[in-house]
Amino acid sequence: EELNPNKKLPWYSKLFGGTKPLVKFMQGYETISYLWTFGVICEIVMLYFQTPLMKKNLLFLIKISIFSAIIRWFLLFLYPESIYILYFTQSLHAFSFALYYSAAIAYLFYLYENKKLAQQFFGGISFGLGGFIGSITAGFFYGEFLFLYAAIVALLAFLIILKEDLS
Repeated sequence: EELNPNKKLPWYSKLFGGTKPLVKFMQGYETISYLWTFGVICEIVMLYFQTPLMKKNLLFLIKISIFSAIIRWFLLFLYPESIYILYFTQSLHAFSFALYYSAAIAYLFYLYENKKLAQQFFGGISFGLGGFIGSITAGFFYGEFLFLYAAIVALLAFLIILKEDLS
């Protein structure tokens, strides 16, 4: 008896709808697991080697991170069937998550004296409020345009930080 392919993924991976649009173009969940693993390896490499980068302009690093997220999501929207593009976009996870997170925390530490409180607010707003809003709106945005919507949200964030930089 063949297993239901939905049972191959852990329960927590089903909470994040990012895999389902890709599965229809790929060989199945096994390919997605390779892509996730590759993305995490890229993230670990970035975290390991990012110390010299953290001595640079932190806002510039945040801009690079957000721009890489725009590229990542837009390429996933345009080319979900290209395994080469998929691996490239997964490598961008090192910038769109690992570098962003570290630069954002370092920037908060630079701005605020109470570092613990600053980090708590960052976590609460980004993961708490962001997760709440994402959960509420996920059903509306889910589907074939999911990655396009993600690119648009990242573009809006990029424009906001550029506007703030010009002010």
